[in-house]
Amino acid sequence: DLVVLCLAYCALWWAGRYEWARRRMQIAVDLRASFPDLARAWVLRAALATMFPVLTFAFAQWTLKDSWLSDLLAVLLLLIVMALVLPPLFAVLSPYIPPAMHRIHLSFSEAALIPFTAPFQPHRLWYLVPLTSAILLKALVIAFAHDHGLAQVICFLCADVTLFVLLLILKPYRTRHADILMGYLGLLRVVADGLMIAFAESLNLSAIPRVVIGIVIAVLWSISVVIMFLNILVNMGAWKLIRRLIPFGRWSRRREGDRSLASNPSHTASSDELEKGEKESPSDASQPAWTRPDNPSPPTSASFSPNTEHPSTY
Repeated sequence: DLVVLCLAYCALWWAGRYEWARRRMQIAVDLRASFPDLARAWVLRAALATMFPVLTFAFAQWTLKDSWLSDLLAVLLLLIVMALVLPPLFAVLSPYIPPAMHRIHLSFSEAALIPFTAPFQPHRLWYLVPLTSAILLKALVIAFAHDHGLAQVICFLCADVTLFVLLLILKPYRTRHADILMGYLGLLRVVADGLMIAFAESLNLSAIPRVVIGIVIAVLWSISVVIMFLNILVNMGAWKLIRRLIPFGRWSRRREGDRSLASNPSHTASSDELEKGEKESPSDASQPAWTRPDNPSPPTSASFSPNTEHPSTY
């Protein structure tokens, strides 16, 4: 991550150094001004992604007591990650902290705090507290309770059930789709934790049921990996690209209508015509359009005098 950021900054610096490059790469020059905030956001994302394994490694290393150098490296790595995560977290949660605790003023731009603020609603940012607490609790349990499998599973189950219940009550994410996706992942963690109880040594469960339960857990996590991969593709715009490339259904008819309007801007369809066009079946769309001829206009100089040569008798 740091290497990519350094290469990107070098490219932006090169684009802003030369006049001919500034004329041709104005976007890169504009990005150079906002690059520090962008770099902070990506470094924060990398720190959040490595937070759980770093915490687990650092705490577990302290239980081994094999070398002072490894303990020192674990402490340094832990301090680096905490220095990257805790100050932005404190800045985001500052509205929920009492004024007496605001002894240290931290200034971060909104762009640098996007990894914390973008997924959640503004009034639900304090949901970060149970999230980070669950990560810390799981790391501590893995490191210091590795000899007690059943206690580990129970702690994991309590943490995941708490997060799932809070998610159902608060709905902290900005969109309903995000709430549904994270709710599915939270429910999956709860189910997986419940199934992991079967692997506790104190239960003395036979091998065949444990194998079956392990296969079920693997299948559940595999399905979640596929769903997250599709979610990443959708967020990258792949679904919009598929809708543009593959003509099918209502989208293709809407695209044809947009193209016809673009070719004839003087024609504006009424709401009745649009509704009729949406309800038209594909078989009707292939038939030639039939237009009703205009009614003939009556002559302006027509005379309607009665015929007196042959009067009618009744």
